[in-house]
Amino acid sequence: STQSTGVNITSSTSQRLTKEMSLSATKQIQKLENELKQTKTKLNNLVTLLNFCEVDEQKVRLKAVAALERSFQLLLENKDFELLAGVSETFLEAGQKKIRNWLKSKFLSYLAILLSLLKEEPEDQQIAVLSSLMSFSRLMDGINVVFPITLGHLVYDQNVNLNLLGNLTTKYISCYDDLSHVALRTIKDFINHRKNGGTRYYKELQNSEDLKGLITFSDVDDDTFANNVFGIISHVKTVQDENQYQSSINFICSDDEVKSPGWKERKEMFSSCWFDFLSLSISPELCKRVLEKMDQYIIPSCDDPRALMDFLAKCYDLGGSIGMLAIGGLFKLMTEHNINYPSYFEKLYSLFTHSTFFNKHRANFIKLSYLSLCSKHIPTYLVAAFIKKLCRIALLSPPSSIAVILPFVYNLFLQHPSTRVLIHLDTPPPKRDGVLFLNQKQTKIDNDPFLFNASPKECNALASSLWELEALSHHYVSSVSSLVEEFRSDFSNKFPKDLDACLTLSYQSIFVKEIDRRVKKVPLAYEKPPAHIFSGSNGPSHFRCWEFTSRRPAAKKRKFNQTKS
Repeated sequence: STQSTGVNITSSTSQRLTKEMSLSATKQIQKLENELKQTKTKLNNLVTLLNFCEVDEQKVRLKAVAALERSFQLLLENKDFELLAGVSETFLEAGQKKIRNWLKSKFLSYLAILLSLLKEEPEDQQIAVLSSLMSFSRLMDGINVVFPITLGHLVYDQNVNLNLLGNLTTKYISCYDDLSHVALRTIKDFINHRKNGGTRYYKELQNSEDLKGLITFSDVDDDTFANNVFGIISHVKTVQDENQYQSSINFICSDDEVKSPGWKERKEMFSSCWFDFLSLSISPELCKRVLEKMDQYIIPSCDDPRALMDFLAKCYDLGGSIGMLAIGGLFKLMTEHNINYPSYFEKLYSLFTHSTFFNKHRANFIKLSYLSLCSKHIPTYLVAAFIKKLCRIALLSPPSSIAVILPFVYNLFLQHPSTRVLIHLDTPPPKRDGVLFLNQKQTKIDNDPFLFNASPKECNALASSLWELEALSHHYVSSVSSLVEEFRSDFSNKFPKDLDACLTLSYQSIFVKEIDRRVKKVPLAYEKPPAHIFSGSNGPSHFRCWEFTSRRPAAKKRKFNQTKS
């Protein structure tokens, strides 16, 4: 007991001493910073503050980082030293040059400490260090030197903190036009180095031997590099319209010597950087993320969107989720930039499979597919092929998918009246013998000429009929059979179905709707079940492994303890 008490006293004493030392260090840091502000004779205080940046106590370390941030900003604003040698330094005396070089070396030591802390946990320390680095961006040396170096250390980090990268993009790059422009130009240099061994850092840093020591990026694999680059350039502030750019322009750098980029220059840099990025080998998952931003973000901001056609065509040919996402960019290029893609509808036809309506990207794909098929210039056989294939898919789909397919088909019938021949035919030709029609009572479906896996030209859709609708009219979900009934009526004075509302339906919402539905006709009679469900004493032959007996275990009698009164 005494021993444990002694340990507790020692522990509490240690904590108290640590707290007192932290308080003492904080006061000393404040004193050193105040002395630096008051007189330049105390420049040696920078060395002491740099030492505080490397202590183990996180609170003291961050206090020293913040104090040095304010001190160096004041020195840079007063032009006491420059990171990039200017013309003015050639007329300085030897003593002044020595002081300026000494201040520059201490600032570079400070940068090296910040960049090392940027990769060390915890996360709150990383965000605080990033804030200190980005605070220099409002100065010319900061946006031209500190920001590109910081960007490089994040892009070439194999295990970069995604929250830290998100903080950089959302709080800084996406808000300021000058940061976006420098980010694009720097990333372009990184990509060029990755491809052909060119410079891997911002071009203005090439002539500075002092700064090259900070540009020591670690090697990362191709996937990590591409993901980090995409995480930055996908949040760059867009410049779709010149008037909008001029009215919403926002610069972080307040230095008058920094030349602000114009709208045309920004747009050319945006396009060039994205074209270089798309030439990299990217993973399928990253390709999906790129395609999600293609039609709303990349194409409107590109200088020449037609140059994206090759990339989109390759993605479209891959099929699956990537092909479904590529339709957004292709549709925009075809409708707004007069791009011709001859095999567009054939590829679109192949993308419709049973898994299409389970895909999380199905909403945009179905809406764009419907808009593509609404054109009056599409031949009847092509629309008929889509209608027939969709109805065949509906047979093996859950109610939530059928609730999308049938309105889709219904709208196509409204847009293309010539395809309604698939629903009702008075006298089917001999080759259609055995196909089930909505207005007949045939039961054979083994002679359907439609070829599910063939191309639209060779699938024989017009030689078939929509017997699938007759099968769906007996669906166990009443809302599905109700949708089929609408195909039996005349299509005159009908309005298209709202596909957006249908796409929000799920199996759960349909189930709840069926449960809450009021039944108009309640069955009052029922057929009495047989006396014995299973024939024989031990059941049918497919229940041989079971033994059906009527014996039940005897119930145990409960015993009650009677207390004597």
